[in-house]
Amino acid sequence: MTISKDNKILIDWAREISKSHPFWDFHAHPFCVLSENTSYQMENKIPGLYATHDSTYRPPKFEQWSAPSHNKIKFQSKTLSESALLLSSRMKYTFSGPKVFSDYIDQVGISNVMLLPFMRESGDASGTVKEMATMFSDDSRFKFGCPLPVDLSPEKYDEFIQDAINKWDVQCIKIHPNLSGIDPLSKEGQSVLYSVLEIAGRRKLPIVVHGGRTPGISPPEYQEFGTLSRLAKIDWSVSSAPVIIAHAGCYGLEENELESAIFTIESMFGKHSNLMVDTSALATDVLRQLMTRLDRKRFIFGSDALYFSVWSGWLSLLQVLKSISSPPEEELIQIASVNPKNCLPHLD
Repeated sequence: MTISKDNKILIDWAREISKSHPFWDFHAHPFCVLSENTSYQMENKIPGLYATHDSTYRPPKFEQWSAPSHNKIKFQSKTLSESALLLSSRMKYTFSGPKVFSDYIDQVGISNVMLLPFMRESGDASGTVKEMATMFSDDSRFKFGCPLPVDLSPEKYDEFIQDAINKWDVQCIKIHPNLSGIDPLSKEGQSVLYSVLEIAGRRKLPIVVHGGRTPGISPPEYQEFGTLSRLAKIDWSVSSAPVIIAHAGCYGLEENELESAIFTIESMFGKHSNLMVDTSALATDVLRQLMTRLDRKRFIFGSDALYFSVWSGWLSLLQVLKSISSPPEEELIQIASVNPKNCLPHLD
């Protein structure tokens, strides 16, 4: 399907603004987080392209773009098995590297990308960050997040994060309660989260926390650890640095749960001045409801690439701002340029 004339006008409008206000995608993943596969080989014929196995790379084109979803709040059905999720994720991550992300961001005028690897219950967090840096560090447009090594005790987090800063210049911490098995209602989960909040505040590092359900993973009780009802129990103000609830806490929710989610976010915003949400993986109609109700200065753009295409999330944001904002240009600059830079004082 060819991109519509109206959507092309929106993209061109944003690209023009980006010349004076560089835009960020603050939520992208360098690797498939379900498989934890970081075994990529450089494709020598195409600079910046890495692959998990022999396959033909086809860059995205405008002609391949279809309209963003307006109907679904869910990413995957509750009945979808983890094996099916894993297969789908591996296919999306056959290719990675600066070439893949550049082919998306160059078409829409995004200048910078925050890459967020994270760990499941076990894994080599240092090795994951090292592999990411090996692939992306030659391109200054890419900044690195730090995964939480859940096989370490909280007393060891500070040493690990400082080492990641020294070696790879990480600028952010990523936490995924569902995949990492961190329950905000448990004493152990709270110990982890409060340890990270203290470190992040002291080192002025933003934290990106997965918000919502993760259908299909096991054990089943882990699917709920990132839901807003649980995240609301944490005092996020322990950190003076920004804490960004990914997906505005709505990942994997059913449509009839949206109203309750918005109410909870409003309450959390009232308690924690450092709290923000990102726009990643939100259908256009859901994003519109959120942005109509919530303080739009508390939003930051994220795509959740490569699980979702950068352009789809970007176009949804542009469509919503054009329909509800006056003037939309100022709010786009706030959400995609000013807010990300304010989250990263180390880059000033």
